[in-house]
Order: sequence, then C-alpha cells, then structure tokens
Amino acid sequence: MLAITTAVGTGPLSWPAAAAFTAAVVFTIVVVFTIVVNVPINRATGRWDAQHLPADWEPTRNRWELFQGVRSWLLLLGFVLVCAASAT
Repeated sequence: MLAITTAVGTGPLSWPAAAAFTAAVVFTIVVVFTIVVNVPINRATGRWDAQHLPADWEPTRNRWELFQGVRSWLLLLGFVLVCAASAT
C-alpha cells in the first residue's frame, strides 16, 4: 500500500513514481510467489513426522530454501525501491 500511495502522490512519469510502481509490482510478485510455491511446501512439511522423515525431505527442504531466498531478495528490492521513491 505504501508503494502505491507513494506512486500516486508523486505524479506521472517521475522517477519516484516509477520506483514506487515497480516496488508495488515486486511486492505483488512476492505474494503470488508465496501462495503458489512456499505455502504448498509449508503445508506438506507441516504434516511430516520429525522422527520419520520422508525419503525426499532434502530436495523439498532445498527447494523451500531456494524459493525463500528469492522471496527475501525480492522483498529487499521492493523495500529499497520504496525508500528511494519516498526519499526523492
């Protein structure tokens, strides 16, 4: 919401507006990414028994870690863009 508010308040075709809109797009991608990738993995691993892990637990963990890393970098990018849009 902050990214969209900043974009609307800065006027058309300005650097701050472009940064804010880009941040909003990045945050939207993160939400979709979370719902499509991370939530299903979290649901699956939530049903695991810690004493009797499935045979494919390592690739599942590695997949989750990869996508969590991508999400983290995207969130950082969005934060930096919102800061840049707000500072100018």
